[in-house]
Amino acid sequence: MLAQLRRLLQSETAADIETALASIDLIKLRADLSTATAQRADLLLSGTDAQVIAAGQAVETASIALERAEAAKAQLETKLAAAQAAEAEADFRARYAAVVALRDGVVAKIGKDYAAGASKILNVLEADREATAALQEINKAAYAGEAYDLPVIETASRRVWGAEFASIQVGVASMADMIRLLPTSSSAGHNVS
Repeated sequence: MLAQLRRLLQSETAADIETALASIDLIKLRADLSTATAQRADLLLSGTDAQVIAAGQAVETASIALERAEAAKAQLETKLAAAQAAEAEADFRARYAAVVALRDGVVAKIGKDYAAGASKILNVLEADREATAALQEINKAAYAGEAYDLPVIETASRRVWGAEFASIQVGVASMADMIRLLPTSSSAGHNVS
């Protein structure tokens, strides 16, 4: 029994410790002690001295087995709490490291792709802004009676996105007024205040 308990106490992972705890049968050990105690009591009046001494040793052996099992269980429960805490921390640290790696990948992608992409978008936005300013000027003249039977010119944004742009275009003349780009090492950004 002692050798078995020592093996159980070597368990390190929460799963192994739980298995070890499940293998300690305190109910059986208490029953064994109760049976040995009852047998000794019966032998006190009916047995020889040698039988009573042997029964007493059986009681002592059963008592020691129960106490050892209770001590092992208490120690394993302490180890289980520590193992569960360590495993929870290790799991969290692994998830944390994965998120840091994910973030670092995005940082690298931003460093590699954002500046070039933002530059292209800024060129489109500047062209859109210039076209919008020019068409607003010509449309203003058309409203003033100089249209020569020509239709009002739609903004490039309205022309590209149609009603979808119109539904979100509240007080906005062009896409350039809606988009905000953060600055990069090669650009001051767009619509950043």
